[in-house]
Amino acid sequence: MHTGVGLSCNHHILSHTKFEHHEKAPADFFSYEAKESLKNWYGEVDNLHWVKSKDDMIRANFTIDDDVFSAFFDSEGKHVATTSEKTVAQLPAMIRKTVKARFDEKTIANIVQYESHLDNAYFFEVEQEGSKKKYKLNPGGRISFWK
Repeated sequence: MHTGVGLSCNHHILSHTKFEHHEKAPADFFSYEAKESLKNWYGEVDNLHWVKSKDDMIRANFTIDDDVFSAFFDSEGKHVATTSEKTVAQLPAMIRKTVKARFDEKTIANIVQYESHLDNAYFFEVEQEGSKKKYKLNPGGRISFWK
């Protein structure tokens, strides 16, 4: 299913994954369609909070088995992408091996798993020589500089 939202929203979605900075949305802000889409994608979830996001996006923050997620929906309630914060230890074995072969594990921070209809990847920061760089890691293990 293609929602018409392109990869250009990656940055917006990734920049709004953290849960500590959000404004709870009023009950009428999110649509019935977004609620149904969340239910269809994830079933019953815990600690559900709907949040306003930029560009007419709707974000649902929730947990499943103690894992924390943010699901993003367009203004029509269609699922656009889901993010979840990860640690190096939570990465799949081959992905973890690739990352650890290239970077010192102690320098890796803010790992976010990004899943959408158009892209699946991990984004993470590496601090080297006093500066932070962001990288994208695709499921095949290819690491590229992101910004």
